[in-house]
Amino acid sequence: MKKLKDIELVTKIKIAAAKVLLREIGILKIYKVLKEIEKRKADFQPFGDIPTKDTKDKQSQELIGDAVLLYRELKEILPQEQAQRITRETITASAIAQLKCLIPKIRKKAINKMDQETKKQMFCGIIDKFPNADWHLKKAEGDEYSFVITRCRLVELIKAAGHPELKDAFCHGDKVYFEKHQKDLDFYRPYLIGADDKICDFRFKIRE
Repeated sequence: MKKLKDIELVTKIKIAAAKVLLREIGILKIYKVLKEIEKRKADFQPFGDIPTKDTKDKQSQELIGDAVLLYRELKEILPQEQAQRITRETITASAIAQLKCLIPKIRKKAINKMDQETKKQMFCGIIDKFPNADWHLKKAEGDEYSFVITRCRLVELIKAAGHPELKDAFCHGDKVYFEKHQKDLDFYRPYLIGADDKICDFRFKIRE
């Protein structure tokens, strides 16, 4: 069952990315770009020389590897500004598709029936869906839950790959997902490691 869910997740992410690319560059260029990406993978790009120390390292590399290679290929055929915009839009669409699969719809009515510990575990479970993050719980009181992200592997990897201009590209999808697809939650993130802050600060509040 888990394998089927993994296949479904990957499929939905790829479909979301393909829709953006189809709109932006057309099917012929998509074919050429994907072919070149596979060649780069055969050369162990983009993270072949970056060792993985744990499962989170490996999952993080798998999560963004294709996006990095897509950006490199788009820069070969498009101006850098356009390549970056399309890559960012593809990343956002893919992130939303992923989170929609991983995080169940949170309903205020259901939450209000939970005790405090169950609520806390539910929100901790949300943060656990982010394999790139090292985090700790900051607040779990009533309708407010906040978490401090002390490490983001995605930012580290994108810098190590030589593309610091994309260091915040993976942040936007989280924001859009919670704002558009979790209507019973308010989501606020005043600090971003991708914006050179020392932490990311994820704050959730159950709407009244």
